[in-house]
Amino acid sequence: QKRVTPFKDATIRNLKPESKRIVWWAEGMPGLGLRITPKGTKTFIYYYYYQSEKRYRTKTYGKYPVVSLADARARWAEDVVKLGFGEDPASEQIEANKQDRDVPSVKSLVDEYEEHLRIAGRKEQYIKSIIGYLRRDFVRLKGHKRVNKLTQADIREVNNEPLSRGSPGAAFEAWTHIRRVLNLSIKWYDGIKENPAIAVGRPAKKGTRTRVLSPVEIWRFWHGINNTEINPIIRAALKMMFVTLQRGSEVRQAEWCHLLENEPIWEVPDENAKNEIFHRVPLNRYALELINEMGSYTRASPYIFGISPFHKQKATPDRVDLNVMNHGALSENVIANYGDWGTAHFTPHDLRRTATTTLTGVGVPRFFVKMLLNHVDDDGATPIYDRYTYDYEKKKAAEAWAFTLDQILSAKTAQEVPAIIDLRIRLRKSKIMQG
Repeated sequence: QKRVTPFKDATIRNLKPESKRIVWWAEGMPGLGLRITPKGTKTFIYYYYYQSEKRYRTKTYGKYPVVSLADARARWAEDVVKLGFGEDPASEQIEANKQDRDVPSVKSLVDEYEEHLRIAGRKEQYIKSIIGYLRRDFVRLKGHKRVNKLTQADIREVNNEPLSRGSPGAAFEAWTHIRRVLNLSIKWYDGIKENPAIAVGRPAKKGTRTRVLSPVEIWRFWHGINNTEINPIIRAALKMMFVTLQRGSEVRQAEWCHLLENEPIWEVPDENAKNEIFHRVPLNRYALELINEMGSYTRASPYIFGISPFHKQKATPDRVDLNVMNHGALSENVIANYGDWGTAHFTPHDLRRTATTTLTGVGVPRFFVKMLLNHVDDDGATPIYDRYTYDYEKKKAAEAWAFTLDQILSAKTAQEVPAIIDLRIRLRKSKIMQG
């Protein structure tokens, strides 16, 4: 039996849901109805017969009370007039639904953007960096959602992820690329009308981090991580960053075939280097010990720091199913444990800055350290003609760093760790930088 009642606010508020979806029809307003789901959601609809296509159609006006009764009546009156002139009241809604179906998910959009960058001729390392920012939190949290359904709350949630990890710079970079890809999506898809990232605004200022661990914190980090229940591959990767001054991405992608057989050199291919410049990294005693340790875990895998999907790894050198370590594994483990190590907050990349600052502080020429970092000259022309690999300078810096670490880590307690000025005097007396 058809349910009919006068449509008044008090009446609508008191209509109860049933075990299945029902519709109440407005008395005196043909076709205007209120659909009620078993959970109690109430939606205004208009049910009509479209003569041109000889079929019945249903147009939704929206949920009550977001759409008021007065608004529903006004829309119904307009649609009755349209129908009288032979127009389909739902034509705009049908077109909007069609456009909505064409809108991709966030994951699909990022995949499309990656291909767009490749077609545009962007360098592979640049693409890897940009897409990495987008996939880490944006795709991970919102990858399933259609782009036109993204809200400001969604963007804020994504922004808060790197901020919670203590990485405002990463938050700024991620937001910048999210804003850019959403701007492009508006041009690519008719069903996307706005960019919520613009309304939210940047989550943090772009800036450079200045965090440097003191010699005492270096001592606490090194001895603390040795006594922490942490995946041995992740522990070794963090140490490798520190003892070689190389980036986390370069360490994570290091392969056994990149190690030279006849000399202690790790070659970083240009496709793995952030600046896409081939780099020869001298391996000091600390680095060689870490690599030797990894042989018990990853020797059958292509990757020196290859890891299993769930980071539950035992010493199994015959495993061939290990993959490149997830880019978040290093920072997540530092965040989870730095308090137990007795240091203030820091990120994995701060280890590289710490090693750089400490080396120059103890008297190693900045140019030597710059070469070990694989930083290029500001003069764009010189590197084109100067193809010298600066192995001597890099090796001296690596040896000086091993000596400095010896002096810091051999202290029996944190109170006995030498200060920078003392380390500088000891390095000068060692004559490592001479010859």
